[in-house]
Amino acid sequence: MTEEVPDIKYSEVPFYFLDTEKTGDLNVFFIGDSDVPYVSLADWTEILTMVMKVAYMDMGLSFRLKYTPEGQTGILTREDNYTMVVDCEKDTITFLDYDAFLRPEENRNLVDMLTAADSTDEKPTLFHRIAEFSNDRYGKELVLEAGKYGIDLVMARNVCMVPLMTLVDFTISGKGMIASYTKDKVIIATSSQLEDENNQITVMGELFRSGEQGPVSTAAADYNYAELCMVFDYMYGLKDAHGFTSFDALVDELGLRDALKNTEPEVSDVALRKLIAQDLNDQHSAVSMLSYRIDEKILEKLKEEGPSGFSGRAFTQHQNDYKKARETFYPGGVPVYEEVGNTAYITFDEFIKEKEKTYYYSNAPTENEKDTIGIMLYAYSQIMREGSPVENVVLDLSNNIGGSAEAAAAVLGAFLGDGYISVKNTMTGAISTAVFNVDMNLDHRFDEEDFGLLGKKLFCLTSPVSFSCGNLVSSVFKNSHRVPLIGDTSGGGSCMVLPLANLVGTVFQISSPFRISFNKNGSFYDTDLGVEPDFPIVNEVFLYDRPALTEYINNLK
Repeated sequence: MTEEVPDIKYSEVPFYFLDTEKTGDLNVFFIGDSDVPYVSLADWTEILTMVMKVAYMDMGLSFRLKYTPEGQTGILTREDNYTMVVDCEKDTITFLDYDAFLRPEENRNLVDMLTAADSTDEKPTLFHRIAEFSNDRYGKELVLEAGKYGIDLVMARNVCMVPLMTLVDFTISGKGMIASYTKDKVIIATSSQLEDENNQITVMGELFRSGEQGPVSTAAADYNYAELCMVFDYMYGLKDAHGFTSFDALVDELGLRDALKNTEPEVSDVALRKLIAQDLNDQHSAVSMLSYRIDEKILEKLKEEGPSGFSGRAFTQHQNDYKKARETFYPGGVPVYEEVGNTAYITFDEFIKEKEKTYYYSNAPTENEKDTIGIMLYAYSQIMREGSPVENVVLDLSNNIGGSAEAAAAVLGAFLGDGYISVKNTMTGAISTAVFNVDMNLDHRFDEEDFGLLGKKLFCLTSPVSFSCGNLVSSVFKNSHRVPLIGDTSGGGSCMVLPLANLVGTVFQISSPFRISFNKNGSFYDTDLGVEPDFPIVNEVFLYDRPALTEYINNLK
């Protein structure tokens, strides 16, 4: 923008950060007659620091930021001199290195899937990074051309102001955070805080969604659409696969532009849901909560009429088939750990990270654990116990729909000794590989005693239901040539999920620019198409007849 700016109004509103109790107050700015909320870059410096400390559990985190206004620009500078520059004359936001600016600290991988810090005597953790094998390739400079989308960045009276949702989308959504502005408050939360495990709205969800109903202003609707376009153009990780470079052009071709810009939230939400569920048809992308501004009666009707795409319907059918097949042999549910003759079976249907990083050091895991890391630690203790008959170890991912990358890392480390996760940022071109060991025997050391599974014959069961992290682990196993796959081709899904919320209170998610890959011969390969088994079995019932499957495995050459 030019130096001449319209009237700027502001309102001090309660600010809630991951809690239903007020954290403090926050100044929200409005430009001219617009009701689109802006916040100052100076205030965002403090909020971003809070987010990083929470996202990485403040384990000695050295993340520091300094805000500096210079003419028509506002600059955030890291302690290692990586910057985020908001140019209010050009209406651009420039990151010298986006990934380096947003990594938790200088000695971490550029794109870090392991939130745990390295293990120390004072703070023992399960993961140990192997620095000499880990590596990063830095990406290109990133310039967000907000002005191209009609989004103004404003400097007035030495205060740099950026739309709240733009800051959230491009700095903290990758840390799992979303925001809500409801005129009388600003809330930052994680999408998982809004509903409980039974999909019932929580107290936080009620607070997040407590705002007035009815249409929004034309300014808010226009900004909402502009921000949606900018997010998809820069951050949608499957843009190339879906054959578009301009989101605006895509929705025009689909005939959805007018609906997405409509001031009635029920119209824009229906269009967004159709776009994501039917047109993109991407399993990681979905609308999880319609706008709170929609009248309750209309909202209930829209929930019942939710569309589904072809891929989603096919996945659900596969899920039903494999669950029904498993129930033939395990009508009461499958145990997380089971021994059948000389073969151990480890089964879980989602990768779940443990809640306390040091919990299993003080309380030995049992067969009742619900999280993946606890299950793996318990299974390891049984497989490696004195007098154990186990010769084969089978990881059953045939009903696994994905989940936590850190939990997947624990499984890779347990099975391969040197586990690894490779990630490419499709927005910047940065590529990162973290190599690590896992303290499987919980003795506070990372040594050969943690590599006991390498002495066994290892296998993994896969199916079209093995999605996301279930697909990632299958892909790494396949290309390690140490863990043959049995079953059917895995379900794909290479991009991590990016949670989002828009200005009308709609909560959704898309495939992020963080694409998990496998590394072979120093090259990075996408896993989105899934991976073929080494030993195909098309009869899903046979996968759960474990005595027969054990005999089959023992006869494999």
